[in-house]
Amino acid sequence: MSTCKFRGAKVAGDYWWYGSLAYFPDSQTAHIIPCGTCKGDQVICDFVEVDRDTVGLYTGLIDKHGKDIYEGDVIEDGDLRYEVCWYDDIAAFMAEDVESNKPFLMYDLDLSKVEIIGDIHTSPDLLKGGCNG
Repeated sequence: MSTCKFRGAKVAGDYWWYGSLAYFPDSQTAHIIPCGTCKGDQVICDFVEVDRDTVGLYTGLIDKHGKDIYEGDVIEDGDLRYEVCWYDDIAAFMAEDVESNKPFLMYDLDLSKVEIIGDIHTSPDLLKGGCNG
């Protein structure tokens, strides 16, 4: 079973928070809910406000170092560099070649060679075009 988790960069900071996602209809921000300490059957959670534009969904895949791959990551497989994108029209994560913008299904990549080298938010210099142009 795939784990549904998200990440987002804190509004007043430059680091990532991981957990569940909450959007509020009248807000320009999103919230990550990182679950904390468990006490019996009670779980204590806080809402962390994150920049809505930085929210990315976990793909369910890991790179060659065992690191979780998220939407918005920049990855390499030894030959090409890709941006990890979500394509609504086919409901799938794609690896989009940053040079040609040609999309590849994530599952078609040899994940034993794939390495996360950054992300589109903290390392925009790694991209040429980005997802969908």
